[in-house]
Amino acid sequence: MEPQTYPLEDFMAELVCDPAIKEEITSKLGSEKAILVFEQFGLGTLRTEIQDEVYDIVSDYIDNNAEVSEELTGYSSDDCFPICVRSFGPIHWVEAQEFDPIKYFKSSSEALIWAESEYSDFLNAEDEEENLEDEDEEDNLEDEEE
Repeated sequence: MEPQTYPLEDFMAELVCDPAIKEEITSKLGSEKAILVFEQFGLGTLRTEIQDEVYDIVSDYIDNNAEVSEELTGYSSDDCFPICVRSFGPIHWVEAQEFDPIKYFKSSSEALIWAESEYSDFLNAEDEEENLEDEDEEDNLEDEEE
């Protein structure tokens, strides 16, 4: 069973309470506007005209300050690329080069399970490459014996 994903909005009230994010919102919006934002978030009445701005600030902040909790390597036909489970506070997500959309999870283990399932074709490519190399080596040995 695939782990449940959540929209960023489900984490927003908790993220806005993070001291570092509060500081970021205050520095970007100014003290007076930030106080209104925190009050409105507490009441669940954040005005639409400022909601997008706050979501952008929070999204940028968590993206720039998240930790990589797990990293896998994906293999394409000509290169390899990182598949990262990133975490900030209560939110976890998967980032992989040139893949969208981002899915959000409540734990890094759920994000990892999703990543392994979603990118399984890219994770197994290394195994296929090793199998081909082994077959080539066997063919070369057979040729040498003849």
